[in-house]
Amino acid sequence: MAKGRSGPSLAAVCLIVCFRLAGLAAAWMLLAQLALSYFFSALIGAGFTVLTLSAIWLSWLVSVFAMANLLLGMREDVLHGRSVRQALKESYAGRGHASLDVYVGLAIIAVLLIIVDGGVIKLFSEIFAICLLLGLAVTHLALRLVTYEAINLFGGKSELYAAKRTLKKEG
Repeated sequence: MAKGRSGPSLAAVCLIVCFRLAGLAAAWMLLAQLALSYFFSALIGAGFTVLTLSAIWLSWLVSVFAMANLLLGMREDVLHGRSVRQALKESYAGRGHASLDVYVGLAIIAVLLIIVDGGVIKLFSEIFAICLLLGLAVTHLALRLVTYEAINLFGGKSELYAAKRTLKKEG
């Protein structure tokens, strides 16, 4: 396997194994974010330098952690007996605000760096800010919409959305 493709593949496999159908939706959303990030970077003429690629992949990594955090909260609620729909709603209400705070904080830093610097850091910050906004839209709008539609289409069986945890018993 190529070195550049192992990170997204590993993230997708982990999401699908841990969070099942919601993880599949998250993996598709991460792929869409990555494709859109490359598209908008090319659209503004940034070129694919190390600087551009690091801005794209750093924002993608923030989205991976945000989605994993949201889906982890959903899985915990489902395993404690909540309905899938309610668990998703509560996850966005609780852990979603934490990921929203991270996105907004990083976007503010990027905008400040755009204002202050006029050189290479400005280009990095522009691409990073665009990719963060894409990640925010994908995480908080598209993933929520796709997951709600998956619940409507496939039903709310908890086995479809949360892998059971197996705890080792002490001897």
